[in-house]
Amino acid sequence: MNSLITNINENLVNAEKTVKEKRILGGMDLFHLKKEDLMIISKKDYEKLLELAASKNN
Repeated sequence: MNSLITNINENLVNAEKTVKEKRILGGMDLFHLKKEDLMIISKKDYEKLLELAASKNN
């Protein structure tokens, strides 16, 4: 389970970093976000995702 949660966290950090870099380099809209296969999720959805990952591993 820990490796799955670590993977989720790493993917979210990488996506956030990419979005920030794109904004700095000249803006980013939702079209480009979809094109990059990135997703921004709420903290509530993130917590649900972690709970789901934990339940799948039990």
